[in-house]
Amino acid sequence: MKRIFVFVLLLALTLAVAEAQDRATQERMDKLSAQIEDLIIAQRLHQRQMAELSKEISSLREQVSKPNASYLTTDDLKPLRLAIEEVDRKRIQDARKVETELVNLANLLKSASKPPAAKPPADRPAPNVSESGFEHKVEKGQTLSMIVNAFREKGYKVTVDDVLKANKGLKADKLPVGKTIWIPLPDK
Repeated sequence: MKRIFVFVLLLALTLAVAEAQDRATQERMDKLSAQIEDLIIAQRLHQRQMAELSKEISSLREQVSKPNASYLTTDDLKPLRLAIEEVDRKRIQDARKVETELVNLANLLKSASKPPAAKPPADRPAPNVSESGFEHKVEKGQTLSMIVNAFREKGYKVTVDDVLKANKGLKADKLPVGKTIWIPLPDK
């Protein structure tokens, strides 16, 4: 009886192991089945996308192969070319006019930059016949050295001492605004 009992026990254990293996195998098969279904769905989606892309490519090929009515011919571009040439011609004429005006302005500035010979101020004695120079009205913010430097830049050789000697009582550090001073020029 022991043998039968051991045999039944072994049989029960074998059945339990076999049943557990069957369940595990079934689970694996279910997982594989679900994955296969997912792959089939993905393949169908890809096939649809490929079909749509194929249709789109065919449509684009047809559009490219058709002649487009919006192409321009040489005759269509001729008015544009003429208009551009006219604008260029006017631009060149304007540039010449501007150049001429600039030359005229430069000549005018050259002639206007030479200060005219002026009379000596009324409060100073008349200069000698050989004495030449200019009157200058002192403006706000000017110093005697600034005034002298301005005349030097114009090519006149004059010094601060020359101006002080020509204007009795004038002080270099106190120039009254609005006062007319005499700027003597040395004899050449």
